Amino acid sequence: MNTKEMRKHILASAKSARKSFSDISPDGEKIIDINYSIPYVAINGVEAEYYFQGEEASNLLEEATNTANKFNVSVEDALIWQSQSW
Repeated sequence: MNTKEMRKHILASAKSARKSFSDISPDGEKIIDINYSIPYVAINGVEAEYYFQGEEASNLLEEATNTANKFNVSVEDALIWQSQSW
């Protein structure tokens, strides 16, 4: 899969996850919450919720940032895409 195809895959996966989440969640509920200063990452999925803090969150954010930069997508989209395989 080339870079362009991978970018398209990441964006489609994140869009689909957001749509599924919005269909079942209450209004105002966010699919992802990131705090870089503490740090922590919370991802609310359709089937599970994930929460990372401290070094674990830092590592996850670093990996997501690298993916985002490589494929020209947002960090949020990269995290949502990654979470689809957990």
